[in-house]
Amino acid sequence: MRLVFLLLAVVCCAVGDAEQVIRSSDSCQSKLAGTAAPEIESSLKVWEGILLVLGFGAFALLFSLIHWLVRTYVYFDAHRFDTFFDAGGDVTTAMVMCSVVTKWAWTASYTWSVYDMVKYGVVGQFWFCAGLIIQPLLFAIVACEIRIKAPGAKTFLQVIYARYGVPAHVVFMLFALFVNIYVASMVMYDGSNLLHILLKDIRKEILTVVLAGAVLLFTVFGGVGGSLYTAYVSLVLVMAFVVCFVVEVYYDPWNRQAAPLGSWKAIYKAVSCYRVSDNAENDANSALTFLSKGGLIEGVLMIMSGLSTMFVNQGFWQTSVTAKPTQAVWGYILGAFVWFAIPLGLTFSLGSAYQVWTVDNGAALLSENQAVGGLLPIYITSRLLPKFGDYLTLCLTAVIVVTTAASQVLSVSSIIIYDIYQTYISPFRRSVTGPSTNTDLETLPVRSNLAEHNDEFEHYDRRCMMLKHVVVTAMSLLLIPLTLVLFVMEVDTLYLFKVLGVISGCCVLPICFSVTWYRVTGLGVSLGAFAGLISGLLGWLVYAATMPGGLVRFRANTGQWQPLLVGTAFSFVVGGLVTVITSLCCGGCDSDMLEEDQWEKTRAIDSPILPWAVKYAPEFKSMKLKGIPHFFAVRRTFKFAEISAYIVGVLISVLVILIWPACMLLTGDWTESVYGGWVLMVVIWVGVATVVAVLFPLVAEIVVVCRQSYYVKKWSRSSPNDTKPLEEDIVSQPEHSIAPDANSVKTVESDYMSTIDSGLDNTFKNERWKTLIHLQ
Repeated sequence: MRLVFLLLAVVCCAVGDAEQVIRSSDSCQSKLAGTAAPEIESSLKVWEGILLVLGFGAFALLFSLIHWLVRTYVYFDAHRFDTFFDAGGDVTTAMVMCSVVTKWAWTASYTWSVYDMVKYGVVGQFWFCAGLIIQPLLFAIVACEIRIKAPGAKTFLQVIYARYGVPAHVVFMLFALFVNIYVASMVMYDGSNLLHILLKDIRKEILTVVLAGAVLLFTVFGGVGGSLYTAYVSLVLVMAFVVCFVVEVYYDPWNRQAAPLGSWKAIYKAVSCYRVSDNAENDANSALTFLSKGGLIEGVLMIMSGLSTMFVNQGFWQTSVTAKPTQAVWGYILGAFVWFAIPLGLTFSLGSAYQVWTVDNGAALLSENQAVGGLLPIYITSRLLPKFGDYLTLCLTAVIVVTTAASQVLSVSSIIIYDIYQTYISPFRRSVTGPSTNTDLETLPVRSNLAEHNDEFEHYDRRCMMLKHVVVTAMSLLLIPLTLVLFVMEVDTLYLFKVLGVISGCCVLPICFSVTWYRVTGLGVSLGAFAGLISGLLGWLVYAATMPGGLVRFRANTGQWQPLLVGTAFSFVVGGLVTVITSLCCGGCDSDMLEEDQWEKTRAIDSPILPWAVKYAPEFKSMKLKGIPHFFAVRRTFKFAEISAYIVGVLISVLVILIWPACMLLTGDWTESVYGGWVLMVVIWVGVATVVAVLFPLVAEIVVVCRQSYYVKKWSRSSPNDTKPLEEDIVSQPEHSIAPDANSVKTVESDYMSTIDSGLDNTFKNERWKTLIHLQ
């Protein structure tokens, strides 16, 4: 709703103001030509930079220790291997939001976005933000689905293995490993380049080693849970950075900036004289218009590359498995809105300052190569706040690089351990497909039987914990040679990001279908991924080969928007179509295929000691659980979250990428009132997002930890006899099987209703502490 009101305010300003912008040759330069390429001098010393980077690593380690203490003495599960990768599985909405924002806020949030603002004008800023906000909005849907249909899964690849078996699992595991390693290397490469600009007296190789060391400390001791606490601190620092420069550019409260900075009206008069390049294909080369072919194409590429980066990235699936469905959905939605404020505020403030200086200078201040290389934000912040601006940029870069790279390392480690070691090398249970839908739950092992295997599983769990240290260490160190390879290639990260859409875009729709549609088959998703990859690469390279110079000018031609757009579109469309057509032709239309049968395979992914049913038990407030709750029971419990994910995610995505830009086209060439409305929208969005980012996680986490401490205290004072009824009621054998008859949906409903005990509603709420503490 906030987005709708802000949009209406901006459009009304355009409709209600008939003033036209007069740009005569007397008031503006008709065309900004020429380039001054100054050498950017940093005021920071080497020891200051290294101290700041290592200081943040130590700071992250401290918060990881705090999280470990909380999980050890409040939740009593820090010793479990799964806790390292799912943070207990009961993370709050606020912490999910923090994790989403920090994982999606790469250095690109202030390097590429500012470059787009300078190159395309305000439309470049918009399409960067809009093109990358819809991914977390849409990801809320699959995050909810995987938590309903595979509550015990730790990776999305486990769902693919449970449904389709080895061939499809291996295919998508290779794609997932490639994407995570690719993204981690790209982030490290970009971060090392930026730090080298700020600290010229130190080699890039040394900076890479320092960053890798910080990532190693962070991941080995923190895990996913520790990264959540660190993500909150990182988010607070990032939002402080955004607020600082928005206030400095548009308000200048300490009168440190020369005119016209400090007044949005004066900035508008200067920016209205700014002209973008002919390549942007803006209407009249204006920087204050949404009529831009180049900006629109950039937005489309951002959308498709962003989808492939997020949906094939285990890091974002890992965030979803840390929470229950409701918390995961709203965490991703809130995370999208908070993330939007980061590039929105930084791009508009820093980009406007650069445009003002360019107009005043009569020529571009930085060369095209310098701008593409990420020097724009460093130059602007250093000029706005000498010395202090360098410190802020250095801190921001170190924070973002360490947190993002660490999340990718943890993602790769989880794939290696869960999907390679525990699946193929040393599985604890040979059967991972679990019982069929028609299996009576009375035949399943109960807690008393599972207790006999606790010692064996604890030994297995400790072995996995030791392996985890080795894998995380190896992956952190692997970042060093991978980053050095990119240094040798000397390729910009914006190019790498767009190429990723061509390579992994083929997997987006098959993966989404795997967790949302029961009629998709293993053959369908495998062929879809291969067909999409081949068609995407062929379309990309063939189109580039037809351009002047062909593939001899590989980087120049393959980096043009035409081959990138063709390759990415082919990869997405062919991958999705082949998946659907093959599945429907090869068993997907079978009338004997029942939805509950398919999802029982994924629901069987579980921990022998702490089943997912125990974690979900407090959500069934009016239900006396007897064994594993049926699929329909779980789905009904989280029905609101599932519906909200689809409605909110799709509607806001349509609003952002269709309705909002269509309305802004009505504004034409911006008048002063439209520009003022846009500035107001930016300030309000950044202000609200900052309040939410700073207060919501802090308050929510304090409340949850205090509440859990109360449960622990109450449990410690309760009599031993209080535990017996709970053990019998929640995890003992069911008196009647709740498994449905495969031929009757009514049987499902009747069995579901037969487990309801209306007298337990209030009692069960108050017994949550018993459920969690006693069974863990």
